[in-house]
Amino acid sequence: MNAGFRICPATGRKIHADAESLIRANAVAATVSLLVGGIAAILVLLTRWQAVHLLDAVWFYRILTVHGISMLIFFIIFFEVAVLYFAGAVLLNSRLAAPKVAWAAFVLMVAGALLTQTNQFVGLNVLGFEPSGELLVMLILGGVGRIYGAFVGPVVYLIAQDMLAKQFPEYWYFGIGTMLVLVVMFARGGILGIVDGILVRLRRKT
Repeated sequence: MNAGFRICPATGRKIHADAESLIRANAVAATVSLLVGGIAAILVLLTRWQAVHLLDAVWFYRILTVHGISMLIFFIIFFEVAVLYFAGAVLLNSRLAAPKVAWAAFVLMVAGALLTQTNQFVGLNVLGFEPSGELLVMLILGGVGRIYGAFVGPVVYLIAQDMLAKQFPEYWYFGIGTMLVLVVMFARGGILGIVDGILVRLRRKT
């Protein structure tokens, strides 16, 4: 059997470990979205029931929105992605071409879902150049092609932004740009690449 593949006891088909993990992750996200939407539906029902009238007007419409976008958008999207991974990897007996990119996409999907649930509004400004540029800088700082780089990069970026904005309120972008240039020139693996290099040197010494 090829490395990374196993035989599924239920279907008897070969499945690659990366595809299996992504199928499960997206299926779990779809199930959670369905449960959240179902709970919201119960709350809406209890509010519409005049004998109970659980929520006030503001919270009623907030929960109604949660119900709609959870069951009609997020559940369908995550479930569809899980089915696509199953159809593309399991049925064709193939491995994923770029599993790290797939995991990064899953993290961004979850982050977008949480952002939408929290704000319950997504304007066109989130698709503008400035937010997209900031996201790219965060990913480069954390480490391109690394799953955890998507978590480390934003933390480093926000801390640097806060420190530079306090010292140079009008020119903090220059500091971010300088840091980005240094990372691209001398640490192409980003912050995580620097950490990996340090760990490798420590292991060689021991």
